Amino acid sequence: MKTARPWKLNGTYRFDRDLLVYATYSEGFRVGGANPLKGSTMLAEDCTTPTTSKNYEVGAKTEWLEHRLRFNISAYYMKWDNFAVQIEDPQPEVFQLGYVNLASAEIRASRLSSRQRSAGNGSSMARLRTTTRETSEASTFSATNEDGDTFDFQVEEGARLPLSPEWSGALGIEFRPSGLLFNAQPYFRFDYSYVGESVNSLEGIESVVSGRPVETQAAYQIGDLRFGLDGDHWSGSIFINNLWDERADLFLSNRWGVQRQAINPPRTLGIQVRYTF
Repeated sequence: MKTARPWKLNGTYRFDRDLLVYATYSEGFRVGGANPLKGSTMLAEDCTTPTTSKNYEVGAKTEWLEHRLRFNISAYYMKWDNFAVQIEDPQPEVFQLGYVNLASAEIRASRLSSRQRSAGNGSSMARLRTTTRETSEASTFSATNEDGDTFDFQVEEGARLPLSPEWSGALGIEFRPSGLLFNAQPYFRFDYSYVGESVNSLEGIESVVSGRPVETQAAYQIGDLRFGLDGDHWSGSIFINNLWDERADLFLSNRWGVQRQAINPPRTLGIQVRYTF
C-alpha cells in the first residue's frame, strides 16, 4: 500500500531582537491497519485506511517594555481526511470495538500567551486558546450481520469532535518579597485554569451499544495556591491544589451499562521539600 510522505516547510523573519514572525505548512499521515475482532462481529478487519492531514500555522513572538513583557500570538488550521474513530458493534449480544474511517474534519484554533516580569518582585503569565474541531463533511457507515440486518450510522457535517473545549485558558501570578526568611527567598504563587465545555463522544457513531445520547461535559475552573522558600541547596513549599474543591467531569464514558466518570483530583494539601547534594 502506497502511503504519503510527511514533510514540513517553515519560514521565519526577525524584524529586530524584539519581533519575530513565522509561517509553517506541513503534511502528515497515519497508516491504516487491521482490527483485532471476534468472529461474530460485523465490523471489517481491514476497515481503516491511511489518515492524512494538511496543517497551516502563522504566528508572531514579541517582547516589550525592555524585555519585561513577552507576548506571543498564533493561529492554525488543519484539514484531517479519512480520520479514524472507534465504533461499537451495534448487535446487542456482541461487545466489540473497532475502527472505521470518516470523510474529513477541520480544526481551527488561535492562541495568545504572555509572560510579564515587573520592575519589582512580581511576575505573571497568561494563556488563552480558542479551538473549533468539527466534521467538514457528512459521513455514512453501514454494516450488515449474518442475518441480513443492516445498521446505518450517520455523522452530520459540523458535528463536534469529542473532548475538545472551544475555550481554555490559564493565569499565574507569583510574588517574591524583598528580604530572606530562614536564609532563603520566600515566594507566593497562585495559578488558575479554565476549561470550557466539551462533548464526550462523536454524535451519530460512537454512542451505540449503551443507547445513551452524546452528553455535554460542563466547563470547570481550577485554582492552585503555593507558599514556598528557595534556598541555595534546598527548597520547601506548602501547597493547596484545587483550592475550591472543583469536581470536574474529565470524561463521561458510555461504554458500559452504567456510565463511568473520570474526574479530577479533589482538593489536595501537601508539603514538598527538596535538597540538592
